[in-house]
Amino acid sequence: MKKTRAEKKKIIDSLKEGFLKSNAVFVSDYRGLTVSEISELRNRLRQYGARYSVVKNTLMRLAIEGTPSQGLHDLVDGPVAVTLIDGEPVSVAKVLQEFSKEFPKLELKGGLLGETLLSVEDIERLSKLPSRDALLGKLVGLLNALPTRLVCVLNGLPQKLVMTLSAIQREKERNV
Repeated sequence: MKKTRAEKKKIIDSLKEGFLKSNAVFVSDYRGLTVSEISELRNRLRQYGARYSVVKNTLMRLAIEGTPSQGLHDLVDGPVAVTLIDGEPVSVAKVLQEFSKEFPKLELKGGLLGETLLSVEDIERLSKLPSRDALLGKLVGLLNALPTRLVCVLNGLPQKLVMTLSAIQREKERNV
């Protein structure tokens, strides 16, 4: 079913808006995936603030024109799908890596993080980073440990003083 010029314009505008608002964009080749597998991938990605769309190359090229995503131009070759990420890119990279291991027909081509072009290896390295929540948890743990250690140190000083004074008193009582 052929789309009208107005429908194509609407798709291009929607994509362009997505490119402008996204923190990161990943491009993949979806060839060989079934509709149900693509739906499953979309559901997994949606949890992390990402949108997975299969896009015609001409429409994608027109959508990235004049946006910071112009660097993706060389990746738009063959059947492509684009993952627009509004949330945390690390979690989305993890989902895509896990899904590509589960369904090897999904092939990552590259992407953008801000305005930095990412290779497939870069996305793989990104997927191995701890998630934002894990890093925040470590930070909270560190911040919590500092006052606890300080209290232990400060509490230890009076204890040592009392023990020293007690030892001096016992020593004086023996000498009397």
